[in-house]
Order: sequence, then structure tokens, then C-alpha cells
Amino acid sequence: MKRIRSIGVLLLTLVLLITSFSSISNAEENNPKKEKLIVGMEAAYPPFNWTQYNDSNGAVKIKDSEEY
Repeated sequence: MKRIRSIGVLLLTLVLLITSFSSISNAEENNPKKEKLIVGMEAAYPPFNWTQYNDSNGAVKIKDSEEY
């Protein structure tokens, strides 16, 4: 019984590995050029999002704005 269970786990692992590798290769073939994903956020709800006027604490400059 233990042997059958371990064979089943091994087969399941192999199937999952094969399907994950095939999906990775298909994704690269379907999108040959590298595109950039831009994410927009509403920055008006502290403490979750906020703006500041300097780059302290690792802040990143907001595009088309003087704030970070």
C-alpha cells in the first residue's frame, strides 16, 4: 500500500512538472517582444498610499509630477 502511494505521488509530481514547463515555453512563444506592465495607484489614502516631496525611505518619483 505504501509503495502504491509513493508511485502515485511520483507520477503526480511528474505530471505537474511537465505541464508547468510546457506552459512556460508557450508563454514565451506567444509574446516574442518584451512589453512593460505599468500599474497605476490612487495615492490618497494614508497609511496605505501617500505622496511626499522628497525621495526619503526609498520613495519613487511619480511620473508627470513633482511628488514621490
